[in-house]
Amino acid sequence: MGPESYLQNCRVPRSGSEQKIRVGDLLPLVQKDFRAISSGCFVREIKSLSPSFKGLFTEHEATRADKLGSNRIKAFAAARASLKELARELGLVDASTADVEIDTLSSDGIRPRLPCNIFQCSVSHDDRFIVVAADRNPLGVDVERVSDKVVRGMHIFMCPAEQDRSVRKNLDLAQAATRAWTAKEALAKALNINLLQSWREVQILEVDTQMSVVSIRGIEMKVIHRELAGHVFSMAIWDKSKTTRYNGFKN
Repeated sequence: MGPESYLQNCRVPRSGSEQKIRVGDLLPLVQKDFRAISSGCFVREIKSLSPSFKGLFTEHEATRADKLGSNRIKAFAAARASLKELARELGLVDASTADVEIDTLSSDGIRPRLPCNIFQCSVSHDDRFIVVAADRNPLGVDVERVSDKVVRGMHIFMCPAEQDRSVRKNLDLAQAATRAWTAKEALAKALNINLLQSWREVQILEVDTQMSVVSIRGIEMKVIHRELAGHVFSMAIWDKSKTTRYNGFKN
């Protein structure tokens, strides 16, 4: 059984040490699947990364970190550490380059970046996991805990037709709605548009366990999903080589 079918069919226990073992075993499979379609990716539990920030931040990053609360700074630090590791892996900096010399924050102090601007990168985290990824094509990632909160907000980010398409026999409504939400979030990052624009312009055509089909301005594309321990991980990559109509969708 391959990674995709295994992840699709397994049931991760919700409590006890068994859950920790199973999640630890399966998380690399989610990462492997995302690496298969991108230039590089890390999928990690935030608590598994070092709690020490010493020697991690550049001066630019430290300015941003100083404005964050205790919970947000952990995810911020996890993202910085993972992006710096990804920069080394992709050969954007020398393997011996210190973390403090690798800036992973854009000039706006919000968006992530990698050195040399060869790759577009994307970062997402929820209360447990963090995902960072990069590709030469525009890409976006998102991770979200499956919850009824997303179901209650479906009318905000999906039209009635999209809500109808999200009713699936193999997914409960919360799982399907979370996939739709993360698909639109990932596309907003990939296409450099705000989330409200993504809600309005990205149309959900089909939602399924491991992939959704969406359309934006008449162009169809796929968003890849993986679910683990009640969290949905999604990745969208815009292949510029297959369409001449990509223009950034900034307006």
